[in-house]
Amino acid sequence: MQHASSARWLLWVGIAASLGRCTVLGDEALFPQKDVPPKPASDATGDGASVIKAVPDAVQAIFTASCLGAGCHSGASPQSKLGLDDAETSYKALVGVSALGKPGAIRVKPKDAASSYLMLKLDGTAQPMMPLGRPPLSAAQLATVKAWIDALEDTAPVPNDVVQPADPGAVTPDPGPSDAPTVPDPEVPANVQAIFAKSCGFVGCHGGPNATSGLRLDSAAESWKTTVNVPALAGAGKLRIVPKDPDASYLVQKLTGVALPMMPQGGKLDPADLQVIVDWVKTLELPIGPGNDLVTPVDTGPPDVGPVDAGPVDAGPVDSGPDIVFVVTPTPKAVQDIFDDKCTPSCHSGVNPSNGLNLESGKSAASLIGKKADSKLYFVLPGDPSQSELYLKVTGVSKPTMPLGKPLLEQEAQDTIKNWIKSL
Repeated sequence: MQHASSARWLLWVGIAASLGRCTVLGDEALFPQKDVPPKPASDATGDGASVIKAVPDAVQAIFTASCLGAGCHSGASPQSKLGLDDAETSYKALVGVSALGKPGAIRVKPKDAASSYLMLKLDGTAQPMMPLGRPPLSAAQLATVKAWIDALEDTAPVPNDVVQPADPGAVTPDPGPSDAPTVPDPEVPANVQAIFAKSCGFVGCHGGPNATSGLRLDSAAESWKTTVNVPALAGAGKLRIVPKDPDASYLVQKLTGVALPMMPQGGKLDPADLQVIVDWVKTLELPIGPGNDLVTPVDTGPPDVGPVDAGPVDAGPVDSGPDIVFVVTPTPKAVQDIFDDKCTPSCHSGVNPSNGLNLESGKSAASLIGKKADSKLYFVLPGDPSQSELYLKVTGVSKPTMPLGKPLLEQEAQDTIKNWIKSL
């Protein structure tokens, strides 16, 4: 009896030891369940969702050094909706994403750097070359970006590996607006934008957030927004671009010299470039759907009714608001001597001075102090040279520089004008 009891005790010890192995093998190893979903892979989160991918540190370092900053590819409203602020943002904006500047092109196509629009812009194959207004990437930097693209795996079933449930079969697709394809904002064609960029789209002229006359020509999207069916500030009742009618388009009139002063200031477009712009306007079709909020059908509605001729465009802070009273004092002799030597002999004098700016003795102060320039800055803002268009022009900060077609003023002359403005 005692022997049998010992045997039963040994049997229970053996069973317990075998069951104890469950803690090592896991319950599913000994008791598989058909309905238990597989564990997420190493590139997934604990809740079974795919991880958002990111560009390599070496590539992001290039983007950070060359592409970020005001008016470029950073912030809440990056150029061409291409944000490169950080590695994840860059990946989502590039990989598998259609290029706004070239229909049918992909910004970064995995394993195919040669046809990726990003590479074409960086190496100058597609114009304007990027980074815009900055030194081009070095051969080593280009090679780094190229190697990353060529090594990319095209494994994402949805664009950019955006977080999706691990088991898409268990999810009912939402047929609502969120699944509708995104319609990109309209842009001017790449060949037209290349002309704008090289001739006008730089800071101090028609580039950046403080572009002259609010006319931005430094990106394809901004060029569309500020030209097509948009009223010209200087041409009363005229639109900068009238679709299908280059002769009535104020921008074309300025480029051809029909409207003065002719643009670009200090030169004129090559005839071939001008023809490209004219041909674009002739064939221009207004898009259906979202786009420039100033665009209205050209052939419908009363000509003087609607957003084009009413609302904030004609009633904003440029033309309304409390008046600022400026005290106009005579121009000091040292400053007037500079004007007489550099500005009045051929431009800013007489009955019809250039831009209506008469810098003759006895008239210069009234023409400058508290008077708005085309850039919406004052020619002279008392006490603040950095916000005075006159000072920005003669120091080369604002384009075109003054005196037009001549060397910049000597440092002593620049300082004389600066000190005069500060003393006002």
